[in-house]
Amino acid sequence: MGTEKPGFLHEQIYQDLLAEIRTKKLTIGDRLPSELELAQQYGVSRITSKKALNNLCEKGYVERRPGRGTFLVADDDMLPALEEKAAGPVWHPRRKLVGLVMERVSSGFGGDLLLGIEQKLSALGYDLVVKFSYSNSDLERIAIEQLQAAGVLGIIIMCVYNEIYNPLLLRMYTDAFPLVVIDRELKGLSIPFVGTDNRAAARELADELFRRGHKKIAFVSVEGSLMGSTVQSRLEGLMESFAAHHQNFSREEVLLTIPRNFLADDTEYSEKNQKIICRFLEKHPEVTGFLAVSYYLTNQLTHAATQLGREIEIAGFDRPAPVKKGKPPLYVVQDQHRMGETAVEYLDCLIEKKGTPPRTTYVDYLLLGK
Repeated sequence: MGTEKPGFLHEQIYQDLLAEIRTKKLTIGDRLPSELELAQQYGVSRITSKKALNNLCEKGYVERRPGRGTFLVADDDMLPALEEKAAGPVWHPRRKLVGLVMERVSSGFGGDLLLGIEQKLSALGYDLVVKFSYSNSDLERIAIEQLQAAGVLGIIIMCVYNEIYNPLLLRMYTDAFPLVVIDRELKGLSIPFVGTDNRAAARELADELFRRGHKKIAFVSVEGSLMGSTVQSRLEGLMESFAAHHQNFSREEVLLTIPRNFLADDTEYSEKNQKIICRFLEKHPEVTGFLAVSYYLTNQLTHAATQLGREIEIAGFDRPAPVKKGKPPLYVVQDQHRMGETAVEYLDCLIEKKGTPPRTTYVDYLLLGK
């Protein structure tokens, strides 16, 4: 060591320690010699030994813990993964990106849909970028712009309820950008749609309520949602059932609308919503059956009826919260996973120009509680 030039002594110490790491003389968790021990061993100053240990630390091999020493935390096998983790996610330019815009994901709806989309995309070699609109048109527009800026090859979207379609979506449609719509159909546009036959499902739910002896059935939705094709189709299914059972359809007696509250938890009971539901129940004692367009509304109705001591029966969509008292709800379970897989298959078809997917595709559903 005495023949080494001073400027290279820290490099020699570094290489000697690195050799011990690579030959497994030092293993993960081992404490390395201290600056003082190395200085005495090599006959150098502590400044030189400190520099050698710092170099190992900068490379990611060791961790220096004040008052305790220097410990081996990685070897050559672990370093690539650690470096990638430290650098954060990096999109390789050759990766194929696909965008997804959803309203949100909750315990009642969205989780299985997202899982089906991600798994199918991964199997086809795509990476997924997810954005949420929270039922806000401006956030939907921003999400689409961000996805386009990220270079996505196509977009799967659950559109926001609105009187008019998002202009950005219309421009993408006219530009033949690969688009697939899920859950909420954009009527009048030839964009592939994948979802549930809501009209048929609602008709089946209402028919079952009438079969169970209910003479008056109310339709429960969130304000603004009737502008969307999904809820409108469910209302049409109810109206068909009314006609089939020779019942008069009075909008005042039949339609119950509560304020939109997408920030509420699935089991959170808005005081304002509860008052609206209770007023309706008190005003229309003849209504004993309810068709709720979402699990959230089913939960709200169940809670309000329990508070009033009122016995009602609810039919709805997607799995509601467990019922502690009263009749278990009758509900439709949508095949969200298959819905997501099918949407990906159609988008891949558009991206790869394999052909034209069907305009409308309905996936199967189950009626539970019957």
